[in-house]
Amino acid sequence: MQIVAETLDGRMIRMSIPATKLHGDASELARVFADAGVRVVPRQEKLLMTYLDAARDLARMREWMTAQTRLGWTDGDEMTFVFPEMVCGAGDGVFQPERANRMSEICTVNGSLVDWQLNVAKWMYESNIGLFAICASFASSIVRSSGSDTFGFNLAGLTSRGKTTALQCASSVWGRGTDPGSDACSFCRRWTTTANALEATAEEHSDMLLPLDEIGSFRHSDELGRSVYILAGGRGAERLNASGQRRAVREWRTVILSSGEISIAELMRQHKQHQRGGQALRMLDIPLSPEGLFPGSALAAATVRNLKQAASKFYGSAGRAFVEQLIARFKTHSIAREHIRASSQRFVEGISGDIAPEVVRAAERFGTVYAAGQLAQEAESSNVRLDRSMTLLRLLGRFGATRCLT
Repeated sequence: MQIVAETLDGRMIRMSIPATKLHGDASELARVFADAGVRVVPRQEKLLMTYLDAARDLARMREWMTAQTRLGWTDGDEMTFVFPEMVCGAGDGVFQPERANRMSEICTVNGSLVDWQLNVAKWMYESNIGLFAICASFASSIVRSSGSDTFGFNLAGLTSRGKTTALQCASSVWGRGTDPGSDACSFCRRWTTTANALEATAEEHSDMLLPLDEIGSFRHSDELGRSVYILAGGRGAERLNASGQRRAVREWRTVILSSGEISIAELMRQHKQHQRGGQALRMLDIPLSPEGLFPGSALAAATVRNLKQAASKFYGSAGRAFVEQLIARFKTHSIAREHIRASSQRFVEGISGDIAPEVVRAAERFGTVYAAGQLAQEAESSNVRLDRSMTLLRLLGRFGATRCLT
C-alpha cells in the first residue's frame, strides 16, 4: 500500500507498507507509523487497521497499478527503473516492498537538478576524490547493464579529512545527503550494524550507490573478510525462519563506497585475518591525501562544511535525471551493455598494459566508473565539465588497479 501521512512536525511523507500488515498484529502496524513520526492514538490501533483496509477497497475501484516490490531496475531487457515516488521507463506500477522499510524517506528528492549541480557537483569536481565519488555513485546504476558483479571502494585516510562528506555528496545523487551520524534517514549508511542487517541494507540500495561510513565500527570485525565477500557477491546467506523453512534470499547489484581511517587490509590484519586476493578485488582501498578532499587549498575546511550543508539540502535529482537519460538513449540493457563495455575496455587498455589478470579485473572496476562518468557528462545530468573528463581518466589511472592490489 502507498500511504501519504502527516507527521507530528507537519511534514507530509509517503509510506510503503506491505498489505500483509493488515492481517497481523494491529500494534505492530501502529509501530510502523510511530517510527515514521506519525501519531496513532493509543488503544485505537485496530480502528487504524480497519480504516486502511476500507481505503484499500476504495482504491481497488480506481485504476490498478503493478506492485513493484524493490527499487532499481525491473526484470527483463527493457529498461524500467523503480523509485519510491515514480517508475521511469516503459513499465508502470508503484513501489510496495514486501518488507516494511524507510526507503520512501531515504531515497527522496529535495531541490532541483540545477540546485544540486551548482551547490554540490560544482565543488566536488574541484577534488579528485570528490569527482571519483560522484562518478562511482552514477556507476551503481549501470552495473546491471554492464554485466559486472557488485564491487566497491574504501576511502582510507585520517579522521576529519572529509571522507564522510565525500560519501554524503555521493549519496545526494540518489537521496538524502545528510550526515549518517545525526540522521537515521540518511541515504549514507554506517558500518555500525550486523552482517544480517548489512544484507538488508544492500538489497534496499540495489542499482543505486551503497555508501557505508566508518568501516572500523563494524560490529563483527572478526567477520569483515566474509562480509566483504558476501556484499560483493550480490547475494545474502541462506537462512531458515522460525518454522524451519528457508527464507527468501536477498539479492542486490550495486557499487559500494566505504570510508575508514585505515585500509581494509590493515583492519583485517589488526583482527588477525588475512586479506585474500579475491577480497581485495571486490573492495579496493583508495588512500585519501593527509590534506583531505582539497589538498593545497586554503579554503578546504570551509568548502567541506559548505558541501555537507549543500548535500543535506539538495539531493535526489541527479540520479533520477541520469536514469531517465539512460532509458531515453538506450531503451534496453543489451544496447547499453555494448556502449558501456566498449567505453570500459578503452579505459582498461589505456592503463593496464602487460599486467596480471587479477590486476586487469581490478582495472575493469575503475573502467565501469569511468564509463559512468562519460555517460553522465554526455547526459548533462551531472554538470561534468568537458575539460574534467581527462582529469577523471588520470585520476583512475593514478589510483588504479596496480596500486590498490599492492
